[in-house]
Amino acid sequence: VVIVSHDRYLLDVVVDEIAELEDGRLTRYTGNYSEYAFEKQTRLERQQQLYNVQQREVDRLQQAAQRLLIWGRSHDNEKLIKRGKAILKRIERIDLIDKPTMERRRMGLELAGWRGSEKVLEIIDLDKVFPAEDGSDDDNIVLAGLSLLIRRGERVGLVGPNGAGKSVLFRTILGEEAPSGGQVRIGPSVEIGYYAQRHETLDYDKTLI
Repeated sequence: VVIVSHDRYLLDVVVDEIAELEDGRLTRYTGNYSEYAFEKQTRLERQQQLYNVQQREVDRLQQAAQRLLIWGRSHDNEKLIKRGKAILKRIERIDLIDKPTMERRRMGLELAGWRGSEKVLEIIDLDKVFPAEDGSDDDNIVLAGLSLLIRRGERVGLVGPNGAGKSVLFRTILGEEAPSGGQVRIGPSVEIGYYAQRHETLDYDKTLI
């Protein structure tokens, strides 16, 4: 089973091996996420130490080579020049250690696309009345003069006792019920996701898998 997740707790509890994709290379670590993080940090610190040691040695050799070349040319000493060139060739044969990236810069993405309306949902003086079934004047007034404004980023919970009109309000917002008065405005680019409490929106021909 392969799991792709940002949940570190889940990875600590479930997995016994971590595969890291970085710089086009896949590296596998044995253990859970915490063990992987510790091992990777230890490896990076060790690589940084080796890199620093090697860089100091390369710098020392380059300076020695330059001194020999300068002395050889200034004193017309072919032997010193050959020694300097030999050191430069020695440097070229060194298997250089890559400098580890201890901290990666976060991607700064600026998406210039339109984020949609600031107003997600606006209800203005909404009325919903159900006429009496017996034709009398005892109409069932469920919603009367309801106004509501929900802006982008807000989270709103709708509470109330049974029969207060919560489901009627939702159906009116969805367009399943026509308002008796007032307006319901859905912001441009807003897509409504709705899970009906009586499961009438479920497709019973589909399976769980």
